[in-house]
Amino acid sequence: MFAELLVRLSGFIARKPGIVVSVVAIILIFSAISASNVRFTSTEYKEYFPSGDKFFAQSQLYEKDFGVRPDSAFVYIKTEDVTDREVLEYMLELENNLKRLDGVGSTISPASILVQIYGSLPQDEALLKRSLEIYAKDLIPKPTMAIITVEITTTTPEKTNELAKQIERVIQFTPRPTGVIAQATGTPLLGYQIVKTTMENTGRMTGISVILMIAILVLTFSGVVRKKLMAFMPLIISIFSVLIIVGLLPIFGIKLTMDISATLPILIGLSIEYAAQIQNRFEEERKEGKKKDEAVVLAVSKTGLAVVLAMLTTIIGFMSMTIPGMPMLTKFGLIMSLGLIFAYILAITFLPSILTILDRNKNESERNENRVNLRGEKKKAQGLEKGPEKGPGILESSLMVVSGVTVSNPRKIIALALILILFGAYANTQIKLETDTKKWFPPDLPAMVRFKELERVMGGQYIYTLVLTSDEINVEMIKKSDELASYIVAKEGLVYQYTSLSSVLKDFAGGLPKDDRSLSAILAAFPESQLKKYVSGTMTTIQLYTNANTHEKRLNLLENLKKDIQYFGWDGGYYITGYPVIMAHLGEIMYGSQLTMTAAAYLLIIILLLGVYRSLKKAIVPLLAISTVIGATNTFMFLLGIKQTMISITLNAIILGLGIDFSIMVSERYREERERASPIEAVRRAIERTGKAVVTSALTMAGGFGAVVFSDFPALSDFGLMALIAIIFALLAALTVVPAFLMLTERVNLNLNFKNTRVKANVKNAKAKQVG
Repeated sequence: MFAELLVRLSGFIARKPGIVVSVVAIILIFSAISASNVRFTSTEYKEYFPSGDKFFAQSQLYEKDFGVRPDSAFVYIKTEDVTDREVLEYMLELENNLKRLDGVGSTISPASILVQIYGSLPQDEALLKRSLEIYAKDLIPKPTMAIITVEITTTTPEKTNELAKQIERVIQFTPRPTGVIAQATGTPLLGYQIVKTTMENTGRMTGISVILMIAILVLTFSGVVRKKLMAFMPLIISIFSVLIIVGLLPIFGIKLTMDISATLPILIGLSIEYAAQIQNRFEEERKEGKKKDEAVVLAVSKTGLAVVLAMLTTIIGFMSMTIPGMPMLTKFGLIMSLGLIFAYILAITFLPSILTILDRNKNESERNENRVNLRGEKKKAQGLEKGPEKGPGILESSLMVVSGVTVSNPRKIIALALILILFGAYANTQIKLETDTKKWFPPDLPAMVRFKELERVMGGQYIYTLVLTSDEINVEMIKKSDELASYIVAKEGLVYQYTSLSSVLKDFAGGLPKDDRSLSAILAAFPESQLKKYVSGTMTTIQLYTNANTHEKRLNLLENLKKDIQYFGWDGGYYITGYPVIMAHLGEIMYGSQLTMTAAAYLLIIILLLGVYRSLKKAIVPLLAISTVIGATNTFMFLLGIKQTMISITLNAIILGLGIDFSIMVSERYREERERASPIEAVRRAIERTGKAVVTSALTMAGGFGAVVFSDFPALSDFGLMALIAIIFALLAALTVVPAFLMLTERVNLNLNFKNTRVKANVKNAKAKQVG
């Protein structure tokens, strides 16, 4: 049915190419207009969690109850002595200017805390210094540095990014005392710088991808076409596919983030294959003397079905990314899948139409052939034609070597494949996770540099927040929470400090109050901006400062804290939240999602192959090769010390979808050649004759992912590198593991048949003797 549809479609294209070109042109114009509205943004943390995730919900609840916003900005004030009166007055002036910005809720600095308590900065210098030490020591990590916290009230990344620019301008234009340095950091500033870097990276990666495609097409495709410029038609189709996708992004309300931006250069590399296959068949038919209309029909109808199978396996790999339910992965998978569908549609409609229009002379191929033959005859007559024909090129020679190695060592190849599969499975369990999202970003961003500076000054900033609930906040409850915090610090080596309502009261009053009346009086006198971090209704918090700087440490400490609280015997309710808790949970999500996506991709591809081949053996052959690729990729990732990130966990599923195409092409050609040749000769022909097309497809894929290696974002760069390695191994596995497995299974079948024949013969002879 589908083949008949392709015949009808190709016939219409051959008759009415202008209509197809006009329709596509209109779509491209509208896509270009819509693409101008594409916006870049930073990835919101909720994009990494499934809807309704418990841990993320607790984090949001904590932020709501205690007025904590994860996107607060910080301004560092640096000078010889930040407690100098002139410096404190500068802090107040800077805060006033910042508060005028739309989107700034409040600010807190050492100076503003004293103003809340005394109404103004104390005139007595001794009182000023002593008050700063008691009330504002958290904001003065060292004598030469103070911190101003800026609460952000904007609710969208776009407004937050714009506010970040305004904060930098306010800092720049507020007059500073001599020797004072003011620098901004925090999530809003980091987000703004990430967006700026993402825009630069998207243009660079896409440009590199196009350049790589041009080079690959010149090397591998220019010899296929009759006119050299036509070698770039697959690239044009690919770019048009990306343009349509980019045009759809504003319509679907999708903005380009660090993760999503990688889809564009990858799509350029992957989309070329479909158009190249169609155009290759068209050129082949024209060179054989077919008229252009007939060549179009044959190219689309004969190649379209094979190409759609390749597209479906690739889409399965990307659509498996939607199964875990994380918004970022869902968007990535949908964009890639839609892009490939549009690339296929353009390859079977727009490309044949253009080829029909540009190939105006129906008999051009015949006349070219006649001219070549005439020149050859003249050379022969003049004695000018001499020497043997040109030998095989580098690629052809390489494929001959590969085929020779494969037919000579099938058992060794399969043994190596099994070793890679087994060791890769082990290596996958040993690959570390990188759940600290800050490490996914370029380390040289100014905001990142200042984050690291803060960590050097204040120690590890992996703070677990223990939220305790009770019937009321009283002296007994505060004492017990203080005992719990002290118990945890004493027991857990990674916890080096805590702050809580009890520690604040000790600093403020010199000790814990003796009764509830004294407690109420102290709390009434305490600065509200400081108090709200620790008290909300009948809930209080303990901030545990830790050195849990790896996923394993964060996860183990979280489990230990739960056990500590249970063993201590806290009577009320509690939950643990904070950035390290979210990161630890993110790691569990990543592990589970990788397993889910890989299993789903395997299952769907097996179902697809069984539906197409109606044979379990034919369905398993490509999967053996691609399992070897997954094992090799995991092995390299482990050996190179590359950690898993949210984007790299998709590699197994993507490899299954992409690399299996090569194995299918080789196995199909082997079966075709086996009908007229021995197993060894069939392997040689399959590798040497199909190898060039497989290598071309692999190179275009490698070019798309290779462009991502040049990203400034470590997470994307590592992803691109591992995908590049995976594609290389997918090519090698298709040219070695697949034919080796086919040879060995055929030998086994022959041996079994031979044994069965001998057994039947022996039984027959035995019966004959008995009768005799």
